[in-house]
Amino acid sequence: MKALVQMIIYIMIVCTVSTAQTYEIRGRVHTSNPDEGIPFASIVVYRDTANLFGTTTDIDGNFSIKPDQGGLYNVKATCVGFQPIMMKNILIAVDSVAVVDIVMTIGTQLNQIVIREYKVPLIEKEQIIQAPTRDVNSISSQAAGVYQVNESEPMNIRGSRSDANAYYVDGIKVRGSA
Repeated sequence: MKALVQMIIYIMIVCTVSTAQTYEIRGRVHTSNPDEGIPFASIVVYRDTANLFGTTTDIDGNFSIKPDQGGLYNVKATCVGFQPIMMKNILIAVDSVAVVDIVMTIGTQLNQIVIREYKVPLIEKEQIIQAPTRDVNSISSQAAGVYQVNESEPMNIRGSRSDANAYYVDGIKVRGSA
């Protein structure tokens, strides 16, 4: 009787595992020449606007993602030096593989860069005059990311050691104590 129960449980487990549903999005990212796959492109799978899964392409531009359920998905491919592209409404049915062929165009559109000269000093002259001390290190220690135990102690900037600090006056590096 015990062997019969074990055999029934074993058959139920095998049937359950063998009927598991699988879903997969498989594809290739390449240039206009299908022989030129784009390696290491970023692939992101969206459902509606939610980012669900992500991967990168292999050396030949191939990728594979296995979502946990079927339905309509959007696949976005991005890579440095190429225009990003979104493939929309890719249907993934039960126990099937959706094959996506993504063709990326070379080139990126750069936004205009505006360079403005900084006219206001970081510390106003009046702030230096009103400060309780006029030591350069003590004034600098008031900035974010700078730590100094006492006025006579060296400063640590963003976790670096005190000997890593360099001082420049009018673009010229100052040697020794500032």
